[in-house]
Formats: sequence, structure tokens, C-alpha cells
Amino acid sequence: MSTSLRVRYTAKAFRDLEEINAYIALDNPGAAGKLLGAIEHGVGLLTLFPNKARRSSKNGVRALVLSRYPYIIFYRVVGRELVVTRVLHGARRHLGFREEAAVFASL
Repeated sequence: MSTSLRVRYTAKAFRDLEEINAYIALDNPGAAGKLLGAIEHGVGLLTLFPNKARRSSKNGVRALVLSRYPYIIFYRVVGRELVVTRVLHGARRHLGFREEAAVFASL
């Protein structure tokens, strides 16, 4: 029987979530809530199955592509902690993550 990992969001990941929520909530607050719920659910699954997502080219970082939404959760496992480092839209160009996001968004 496995135990779940504790979750910690980096400041950048937390900022990503705030920006995603604010942008989507402008047009559809309900959709923003559903998306954040899907991200939370994905992170919850990762706490139980941390090797579920693909490894990225960045050392120790994995990336989970959400199945219903075009968002990618980047994370790493540090001890008994799942550290969410970024949550990015797969189609947006992010400095330092452009190639990484494109690879994972196409899966």
C-alpha cells in the first residue's frame, strides 16, 4: 500500500494558477472553476502515482498533460513531496518551456 506525497506549489506555479483562473473567469467563471478542479484532481493523482507522467528533458522534472484541457502540469518529486513547478497552456509560448510544452502538448 502506497502513501500519497505532500503537495507544494512553487511561487511560479501558484502565479500560473492565479493567471489561468483570472483569464478564464473573465468570460466564464464556471469554466475557470472546472479547470482548476481538473488541475487539482491531476495533482492529486500524481501524489499517489508520481511516475505516471512523462519525464521531460529537464533533470528530474515530469510533465502531465491534462486529458480534457490543454494544460501541462510540470513537477518533480523531492523526498516525500510533489513539487509543482509550473502549470502552462500547451499552445502558449513560454520562455524556457517552449520546446518542452510543444513536445508534451502533442502527445
